[in-house]
Amino acid sequence: MKKLKIAQVGAIWESTPPKLYGGTERVVSALTEELVKRGHNVTLFATGDSKTKAKLESVVPKPLYRQNIPWHNTGYPLMHLYNAFRQTGKFDLFHMHLNLPTDFIALSYVDFLKCPAIFTLHFNLPEADGPKPDQYMVLDLFSRLNFVSISDFQRKIKSLNYAATVYNGVPIEKLKFSSLGGQNLAWLGRFTPDKGPKEAIEVALSLKKPIKLAGKLDQQDRSVQGYYTKEIEPRLKANPKLVSYVGEVDDKKKSLFLGQARCLVNPINWDEPFGLVVPEANACGTPVVAFARGAMPEIIKDGVNGYLVSPGDLKGMAKAVKKILEMPEKEYEKLRLTSRQWVEDHFSIEKMVDGYEKVYLNIVGK
Repeated sequence: MKKLKIAQVGAIWESTPPKLYGGTERVVSALTEELVKRGHNVTLFATGDSKTKAKLESVVPKPLYRQNIPWHNTGYPLMHLYNAFRQTGKFDLFHMHLNLPTDFIALSYVDFLKCPAIFTLHFNLPEADGPKPDQYMVLDLFSRLNFVSISDFQRKIKSLNYAATVYNGVPIEKLKFSSLGGQNLAWLGRFTPDKGPKEAIEVALSLKKPIKLAGKLDQQDRSVQGYYTKEIEPRLKANPKLVSYVGEVDDKKKSLFLGQARCLVNPINWDEPFGLVVPEANACGTPVVAFARGAMPEIIKDGVNGYLVSPGDLKGMAKAVKKILEMPEKEYEKLRLTSRQWVEDHFSIEKMVDGYEKVYLNIVGK
């Protein structure tokens, strides 16, 4: 296709790519680098310490979260967005990644753009009668814009102009495949009730199997700190032989952490719009057992890369995990192979960028 001048506007709360935990930044980085590889002229708006082969534009040297700047801060995001939008005359296409409420500021700039724009939605969309009516009204107000959803499930606001659904991709070459795995269970994510670490522990304890937890403990959110102190810490102390927390993991450690697990337990308590941890685990060969919520039915196919169970059904989840634990060796090795193949076929970086290039071509063509 025609080589384009593209602005990729990411986040400034974490580096791009993140050194540790960070989903949206990881996706933006992969998309940017593959677009550069394909010959496009890309400018990435992100933190100053971001690593990219694109041209880097930044108003902050380091990620805001790592400087203990609160999530509700609007000053830095405003400067970040202003720096990007004032340069739109340089580009053929402007790609904004919406992740936090402060990113909604970007929508108000659209009428002043000097090039076409698309907006990828990296969060669960609000509902008209839900707890965030203002966010719903803002999105509905700008419904004419070009939005990209990251799953079909995510399309809750019917009035939005959805240009396409483009699934997130994972860097398969960086996620080392293991044909054998290990014997412990694994959980990976942010320590929030939505991600279900407590439920993952309960499943492991009911089966008397060791589980290792890895992920981000938000140092700024008091409710998260309280949840960890009340629900997770006591279980760690009471069951040191079965339950362990290994901290945040970088890309290299993540590959080992996931690849050496028998299966990943993913008892999410919210309607997650995608969930990178599933294809990341699958790329390492590790099957996933998850509640059938959000986009999970689009990401997991029973018996191919894991199993889905009814939301909230811990007994059902334990049963599915037990099935994987007790699988004959040859059957289990086949499950690990099909898990890896599933990601290669559906959630590779190349497939994600193919999807975005089609959107770009369509929007610029109009």
